[in-house]
Amino acid sequence: MCRNSLALQQTLSNITASREVALDQAKNFYELLCMEPDDILTNIVEKGAQFTEMQYLNALQLSCKARGITDTNALASYQQKLSDILGAKPSTGIVV
Repeated sequence: MCRNSLALQQTLSNITASREVALDQAKNFYELLCMEPDDILTNIVEKGAQFTEMQYLNALQLSCKARGITDTNALASYQQKLSDILGAKPSTGIVV
């Protein structure tokens, strides 16, 4: 899928002379689906949130299923970590 979206992106760019941002986002999401659950969370921390919390939850669930992670506690732990990461506000450096 990632290669197909890249090929489609190049073809459309040749026709329209502009880049399709939606295809970039689709490619990034498909790349996310190939990651381990921990790597998905690390990616969010390193690059910032690119998708909605629901999209990340779906990606985590698919990643867990694909890797045979069936423990509901493990999935709940990943979901909590995701919520913590997305809910974290950047520090302003001011302590009161």
